[in-house]
Amino acid sequence: QDTGGAIKGSNRFDTFWGAGAAAEATAGGMAGRGTAYLLLPIGTVARLNQVNGARYGGPSAQP
Repeated sequence: QDTGGAIKGSNRFDTFWGAGAAAEATAGGMAGRGTAYLLLPIGTVARLNQVNGARYGGPSAQP
């Protein structure tokens, strides 16, 4: 699990905005709530459900 300085607690993730002053300025304002979309290869959710007893996904999950 990532333990960077801006990551506090569970259900957080880090984004990389590049290098340099412009990227630092953009990243500095990104501490807030939002929606993240996780793109997975086709079949990933179905394989995870087989291994883990259908714990993954929800009404909008697409296998």
